[in-house]
Amino acid sequence: MKKREFLQLFLHQYSMETLIEHIDYLNTKTILITQKNLSADFCARYILNPEYHISYEDHYEIDIDLVLRSQPQLSREALADAIHQFINQRSDSTLCEGEFETGKDKTKTKE
Repeated sequence: MKKREFLQLFLHQYSMETLIEHIDYLNTKTILITQKNLSADFCARYILNPEYHISYEDHYEIDIDLVLRSQPQLSREALADAIHQFINQRSDSTLCEGEFETGKDKTKTKE
């Protein structure tokens, strides 16, 4: 994705399908902050998943609390359910439940 297209995240809302198609080229924190009405499943699979964090900022600043502040339509329970569902669907063990962090002190979630 070209930089010009990337900057349009600030100007336009995209479908989750389009975001997924370009996820490897996008900053997940920018997606989180600029795109409204992301699903709990999308946030669990892509926004909170360290495999898609392409910047230092993504890795150290994105947590469950930031997701909930940026996506007010989501409840903590719905997000926790999506995280657990995603973890259970993973065929490999590269991501474990403890990798989803909830606070600035990066306290591990036990939800």
